[in-house]
Amino acid sequence: MESLTEKQKNADLEIFQFTDYRSFLQAYFSDRKKNHKLWTYGVWAKKLGLKNSTSILKVLNGSREAGPEITEKLVSYFRFNEKERRYFEDLIRLSKVTHDPARKMAIMDRLRLQHPKRKFTLLDDKSFAAISRWWFYGIRQLTKLKVFRLDPDWIAARFRFKVSAKEISHALKTMEELGLIKITQESALSLVLTEKSLNTTDDVSNEALKRFHEEVLTLAHASVRATPVAERQISGLTLAVKTEDLPRMKAFLRKMEDEFAVEFEAPKEGDQVYQLETALFPLTKFSKEIAKEKKEEGDHT
Repeated sequence: MESLTEKQKNADLEIFQFTDYRSFLQAYFSDRKKNHKLWTYGVWAKKLGLKNSTSILKVLNGSREAGPEITEKLVSYFRFNEKERRYFEDLIRLSKVTHDPARKMAIMDRLRLQHPKRKFTLLDDKSFAAISRWWFYGIRQLTKLKVFRLDPDWIAARFRFKVSAKEISHALKTMEELGLIKITQESALSLVLTEKSLNTTDDVSNEALKRFHEEVLTLAHASVRATPVAERQISGLTLAVKTEDLPRMKAFLRKMEDEFAVEFEAPKEGDQVYQLETALFPLTKFSKEIAKEKKEEGDHT
């Protein structure tokens, strides 16, 4: 079984970033698929030492929980250390507890103590998906257009970037279960946006948001070549700044985005859905970072 250096392949994917073990497994599979086109559930099952992909698929889609055998194989596969193992196994235990609030709270308290930041806020796999995948946001905005049709094939074809009708159907079902949309069937099947939103302030939600921005920035990269200049605006600015001004710079950009939305959002008259992604990040290192690197290099020597 392949237990070798899975952490080296997925250095940014840490179990402590998740509060739902399925979200972790799904995120891992998605990352592997993105970097290895031949990666499939069958290949993964084989590397886990399973006879076929049925068991892991049932765990991932929520039709069964991970039993002791699969749990042990996953722990071995990811090469979890003792802390990571306990956290992962408790996530599985938490998922299995449905009718015992006291036991659920006891497991959550244990998870909170095990977490490096002593924080544990539940975010299930459905919420994680709704925050991290770009087409969930795209669908919500697409529903505001007059031309919108509640048809997964139509929606998938409307997007410029690849997303399947199956993924759209799953997104619609997930959004309805989370209360983000309401599908009605009066005279004809239709969709209504609700006022509900997902909390994105905790560490786990931040991991989902990181994944969302990674996806969107990938789309922006592709649009440089794929979208005519007349239909896009991609520009940049490089400048020297004072680090102490960073909070003010971020507040300025947030205000700019709010004003942009007020000025240009046109849900009733709109005929397109656009994504505005503003990126502000350092190109250089702080002096203390350089000093730390030199020290570590000296210690290594």
